[in-house]
Amino acid sequence: MMTDAKREAFITEHVSPVCPVPCDFAQGDTVTVLNGMGVEIQGKRILGFVREIDPEWRPKAIVYLDWDCYWFPVEVERLTLESQDVCSSCNSPAESIIGCPDGAELCSQCFEDSNY
Repeated sequence: MMTDAKREAFITEHVSPVCPVPCDFAQGDTVTVLNGMGVEIQGKRILGFVREIDPEWRPKAIVYLDWDCYWFPVEVERLTLESQDVCSSCNSPAESIIGCPDGAELCSQCFEDSNY
């Protein structure tokens, strides 16, 4: 079993916050995954994406998930979006949303750029 330090090192070294190809998913989205046995697993968060697509080894497997085999990317086709945090200012998907007193839900960049 990998330690948290090894997991964080893997994420730092291998996981990108941006998908290398156009994609409907974003880092932080919650998805349902269809595993290799045809079972749907709900409530998995997208950690990020492969930094580069390897055309020789599973070129469609580009998404890393926050689950027990986080080091093994999955294909976009196996994912169904459950929920996505979207900034109410810039309308961009965001890994985390900051709730503001006026009800706005902002990404960290818009929050830093605002007067809150």
